[in-house]
Amino acid sequence: MTEAHFYSRGNPSSRKSTDQRGAFMRMTQQDNMGASAAPPPPENGGSPVLVLSEAFTAEDAINRAGIGKFQVKLTILCGFVWMAKGFDNVVGFFINSLTTCEWKLLRWHSALMVTVSMFNQNSTITAFSVGGYAQAITLCCEYVPGRQRGRVVYILSGFWAVGVTIMLALLYAMTRPAYYHWRLFAAFSTIPSLIAMVMMRFFPESIHYLLVSKEYISAKSIVEDMARANKKPLPQGQLFPVRDADKKGRFCHLLSATHARSSMIFWYIGLTVAISYFSLDVMTPYFLHDVSDEDAINHTAANFMGDVFQPVECLHNVTDDQYIKILWTNALDFPGFVIYMIIIDVIPRKVLLSASSLLSSVFIFLLFIPSDNIIMLSAFLFCARTLLIGQMDMLLLMNAEAYPTTERGLAVGMQNATFYIAFFLTPYISHGFLHLEMRYLAGFCGVLTFLSAIAAPFLTWETRGMELMDTSLER
Repeated sequence: MTEAHFYSRGNPSSRKSTDQRGAFMRMTQQDNMGASAAPPPPENGGSPVLVLSEAFTAEDAINRAGIGKFQVKLTILCGFVWMAKGFDNVVGFFINSLTTCEWKLLRWHSALMVTVSMFNQNSTITAFSVGGYAQAITLCCEYVPGRQRGRVVYILSGFWAVGVTIMLALLYAMTRPAYYHWRLFAAFSTIPSLIAMVMMRFFPESIHYLLVSKEYISAKSIVEDMARANKKPLPQGQLFPVRDADKKGRFCHLLSATHARSSMIFWYIGLTVAISYFSLDVMTPYFLHDVSDEDAINHTAANFMGDVFQPVECLHNVTDDQYIKILWTNALDFPGFVIYMIIIDVIPRKVLLSASSLLSSVFIFLLFIPSDNIIMLSAFLFCARTLLIGQMDMLLLMNAEAYPTTERGLAVGMQNATFYIAFFLTPYISHGFLHLEMRYLAGFCGVLTFLSAIAAPFLTWETRGMELMDTSLER
């Protein structure tokens, strides 16, 4: 072996610093020996590690490979995971109204169905699928060069939007009087998940994960496959190993001195953004003058407060007008993904997160304008929702970039958990405003998002274009 030898881990201080290219030049104690001289065997009984005369990091290899066939294939595979999430969102929103036609559900039955579903998702094996859609961001981020990382995340959001649109079309087709099949509608929602499961064998394992797990041969094999697929040469030398990565995925690491401030700010912003988004969903019928002020909460599918012994309204036939309204109400959130995709890798992450939170707050406060102009109020409402839903994806992206590999998956999962916690809290928060005007709930959301805009600049790191770290020591 001319460029790499196995040597005991007895003297970590012999490693020298790197230059800007990431090449580690002559980092052994055999610098004065010939290249053909064999290294001494381990004397302390330690496991052998790779000692390199010239090496490159995983980020060096990914930056050299660039965006190519390998990344396109990975994005499509992860896209099916996000499409499954879009299918799940639509099914979860309409399944109670569909099943009550046959089961005669009361409101407390419908509320319990959601509670049991979420409990199963968070406490049984199905949690792997629910959390998996967020981890798809982690995997994509780890294989994309830093300067293009943000756009890939919003491409995945595009798959989610496609999933929502397809399921809304199926909802319309399968609720015709002659073709009412809610079971078939629910069965169709499993197709993207089944595709993702079948294609799972084609998902590459994370290079960063393999390195912190000390599986260097597997990591090097994937790096070579990526370079071969993209038809790009690898840097000279061997893949540089990661050290001091024995402790992985511990929650206490997120609250360590290195990460505590960022973790708390991320979780706060995640809660406020999700609460504001779901609350705006509750308020949409009121601001569009579909229901009265008092009924805006009681008769919204996002909340089951009120008389819990009343039957759930049966959705046995979606009319053309209802379908068009449902479709454009959801579709108006989608342009935000395109806007974020354009600017996410141009504007610094902290600046963009703060500015989008501030703009969300402004649009929410504009709802206080006394006006009967439905078009104007709809524009304010959907601009706020578009900004908020884009911030959720940005938070997942920033978590994947800010934390090292040893905590990255846990950090992304915790950020995703804040969205689900907000989903649980929103009905109770909305119920607190039941005897007030709906505008007070809008004001509450406006204050939350304004405070998020203030908190965002205090995040520890600016992550745009930042190389992904493998351990906290690399900071």
